[in-house]
Amino acid sequence: MGDNERNQAAVEVKIIEKGPVVIHGPVKVITPDGMVVVREMCAICRCGNTKNQPYCDGSHLTQAKHEYEHEEFF
Repeated sequence: MGDNERNQAAVEVKIIEKGPVVIHGPVKVITPDGMVVVREMCAICRCGNTKNQPYCDGSHLTQAKHEYEHEEFF
């Protein structure tokens, strides 16, 4: 690990149970269509129900019981 890597603050990635992955950045998000967005914080959807892909819009909260398609999310 070089000096530059040691001097940078760690990016926090928090996985919310039955919710999104919250990243406190800086973070660069590259969408499937190639758009690049730089943010200080973002919440990435894991349930696939958001209307604002790839970002969480809280849609998971409306599910009485949500089954994730991919077990590796837990």
